[in-house]
Amino acid sequence: MRIETYYKLNENWRVSNNPSVLYSSAIKQILEESQNSNPQVPKEDLNLVNNVFKELRIATRFITTFGTGVGALYPAVIRFLQNSSISLNKEEVILLIITAISITINSPEADTLKEIVKEKNLNKALLAVKDFIVNLSKIVGSSITDMLGYTSLLVPTVNIITQLIDKQHISINNMEDLFKGLAASASAYGIKTLIDKSKDKK
Repeated sequence: MRIETYYKLNENWRVSNNPSVLYSSAIKQILEESQNSNPQVPKEDLNLVNNVFKELRIATRFITTFGTGVGALYPAVIRFLQNSSISLNKEEVILLIITAISITINSPEADTLKEIVKEKNLNKALLAVKDFIVNLSKIVGSSITDMLGYTSLLVPTVNIITQLIDKQHISINNMEDLFKGLAASASAYGIKTLIDKSKDKK
């Protein structure tokens, strides 16, 4: 028992003091959770997303295509912004996610959403959220639209990244380091292969 405790303590120390081990462990956990479970976006997050979509009068096709993805991204994005000392309400965070996605995929709603963000003086936060989402898509080795379409991978990825954001106090200042480490580990463990297999099944 003492030996097992020693190994556990040693592994915890190794992970917390070695970023490459930490990122590899995170990617392995994402793969395991995406293959062994059917993760869901919390209902309250989905309701919040749908309400914001309605208030913004966003096209129904956009809601059905990206609504669940926006809900899945919400926990990590709000924590990231809080660590960056950017204080926003829930609706504003959802607005930023929707706008960042719209800009990245050149959707017809992008210009209207950018104007709303500008009126609310949230341009700096929008740039941070856009970078966050683009970097996240690089981890899974797919386009933004593909990433948002695979809830079974997106939900565990976001959940674990949220834990890392908390653990490492990730903010605008050190976001790049986080995603570099995760991207390197993701390549080693083949998350892109998992996405490709999911496409084949469809």
